Order: sequence, then structure tokens, then C-alpha cells
Amino acid sequence: MSTSCATWGAWRRGGSDEPTNGADVVVTAYKKPISTLRKGLPSVDLDSMEPHKSQSERGDVAALPAAGVIAEAMVALVLADALLEKLGGDSLQELRAHFEATLSQQRAWPG
Repeated sequence: MSTSCATWGAWRRGGSDEPTNGADVVVTAYKKPISTLRKGLPSVDLDSMEPHKSQSERGDVAALPAAGVIAEAMVALVLADALLEKLGGDSLQELRAHFEATLSQQRAWPG
């Protein structure tokens, strides 16, 4: 155990149950590629009810930057939920008071 903070093995346990040491939160995310249809599939024209071939569809390569924004928002929601679970409170004023109390306890911890 170091004098600055407790360490938890190699930090490979996952989840947010360990105490934080102030390190950055690192997230590894994967995105499934959007499917591409090179040839149109058999279909039906709903107006005439005649057989028709659907048009070919190209995967959207612009979806990846949007996925990053969505992933960042979800990480923020999960971290906010963990903070509320840890500190509780019915208002922002209560949450801040619990946060300050937690910080003062951590500062007073022998180290």
C-alpha cells in the first residue's frame, strides 16, 4: 500500500466498486459496422404488388463519430448514477453537502 492511496491489484476488476485514485476513466468501446447491401434483395412494390428488386444500400461511415458522442454521454450517465448511489440525497444541495463530507473524511484519513 502506498502512502498516497490504497491500490487494488492491477485495476482489472471492472465496475465502479473500487475507490478512485483520481486516475482518468478509460473506456474501451466497440461498434458493430452498419451492414451494406451490394446487390438489391428481392422485394415487392407495394403500389402495384409486382416483384421488385430493392436498391443497394451502402453502410454509413459517418456513424462512428456519432457513436463516440453517444458513448461519452452514456459514460457520463453511468458515472452520475454511481455518484448518486454512493452519496444519495434528494436535492443538489444535499448531494453537495454529502460530497463535501466525503471529501473531508478522505482528507482526514491517515496516510
